Amino acid sequence: KFKVTRAQWEKFVAGRTDIDTSIIPQDILSSWQHCRELGLNPLKKPSPPILTAPELQKLLDDNKLLINAGMPFINNFKKFSNVHRMLVCLFSRQGYILEVRVDDKYEKLAQSTRLVPGAFWAEDIVGSNSFSVMLDQRKPVQFFGPQHYNRAYHGETSSSAPIFNPQGDFIGGI
Repeated sequence: KFKVTRAQWEKFVAGRTDIDTSIIPQDILSSWQHCRELGLNPLKKPSPPILTAPELQKLLDDNKLLINAGMPFINNFKKFSNVHRMLVCLFSRQGYILEVRVDDKYEKLAQSTRLVPGAFWAEDIVGSNSFSVMLDQRKPVQFFGPQHYNRAYHGETSSSAPIFNPQGDFIGGI
């Protein structure tokens, strides 16, 4: 599956429009198209901006309820997973990382890709990934390998789910 998905990504990057939606789901293809329209280079590793310490503190204060509600799930995620290289993030509704829990084997990669609190992971910065599409569509999303717009993430699998408050308002994601 990786090879056929990668072949579709390569066609897209080459500018072709005959992408097979039985291989690349329409929501992912639409996100790729949006990234292309934004002028994002799928071959250049993104560098998400990171908030300053005072900006991060304000963001954390503004999202205290979400963080308090989400931390038990984030802290216990490893107990429910048999994955050896993993990372769990809690995101604000705007696309900022609020909290991160990372497996020791994944820590260097997390730092090098700016998967850190205060980093801004919106589609117009990092391209198509599970979080950026979930942020836009507000539904659970999973990406694997070459479904990611940016080649730097082709070795990864990611899953994201929205979080809503009791009134039904979108407040972030995991």
